[in-house]
Amino acid sequence: ASASWGDEVGRLALAFEDMAGRIGGEHRRLAEANRKLEETVHGLQQAEAALAASQARYRLLLQHAGEGILFSDRDLNILDANPRFCELTGYPLEELVGRSYRMLVTPEELERQPIALPDVVHGVNGLVERVYRRKDGSSITVELSATRVDDEHSFCIVRDITERKRAESALREREARLQEAQGIANLGSWEWQAQDNSVRGSPQFFRILGQEPSERAIPYAELMAMVLPEDARRVRAVNRDLVNGEADSAEVEFRVLRADGITCDLHLRGRVVRRSEGGIDRMVGTLQDLTKRKALERQLAQAMKMDAIGQLTGGVAHDFNNLLTIVLGNLH
Repeated sequence: ASASWGDEVGRLALAFEDMAGRIGGEHRRLAEANRKLEETVHGLQQAEAALAASQARYRLLLQHAGEGILFSDRDLNILDANPRFCELTGYPLEELVGRSYRMLVTPEELERQPIALPDVVHGVNGLVERVYRRKDGSSITVELSATRVDDEHSFCIVRDITERKRAESALREREARLQEAQGIANLGSWEWQAQDNSVRGSPQFFRILGQEPSERAIPYAELMAMVLPEDARRVRAVNRDLVNGEADSAEVEFRVLRADGITCDLHLRGRVVRRSEGGIDRMVGTLQDLTKRKALERQLAQAMKMDAIGQLTGGVAHDFNNLLTIVLGNLH
């Protein structure tokens, strides 16, 4: 009985030892799991803090951006906008959110340039010009770029270019008036670039030379090939004086043979533009067609010559008549 009791005690001791080992292992596992959980919680807290900081920076950027920023869904319903966008359109944010982007585009603009949903949904980037209708009924011209955020959302950066478009329109009008004036005066403008020894000219410059108006640069040698040989030396001498710094401006008359076979009398006036550090940068000037004026001058000179001959002939005839009268009188 005593031996059986001892065996039982031994088995209990072993079982207790085994249980203690398992409890210790479970405790260590729980401690490790707790440590990992704490690390995870700490990581989440850091991520939340970083997200909050990022959102704060985003909000700060959104609030103070110099350009309008608009967020919309794939159906172009407005989700959010920054103060600059509200300022551009004249709508407060609460009157924009939930409404369609199309409310901002004039009917004429929608007809001229329909909004392409695939461009927005699929994130096709690129600058687009549109005319917005503000809340007060006035219109502004904007330049916008749409970018996809995800499959359901996109955002646009919107820039007011109304003043730029007005300036461009005014510039086009001035250029049109200048070209009209050049056409009336038969006067073209030109610019010679020292860098590549080429000349660019206004539309009337090309017309004077019998060519179609173009943006291309004409090599200087190509222009000189049109000058009549007897005038070419004089033109080159003037150009040489300008390039060598012997003169800052000059003018010269010469003749050219155009591709259509017409010989034209031209008057060229030029001025040198030099770099601040010295040396020539370019020359600018005008080219005027004197062909008609020269023809009139030649006609006038011929008329004056014929008039002088007529007067001389008339005087001789008058003197001869007087002499004849005397002779006849003496005969009688």
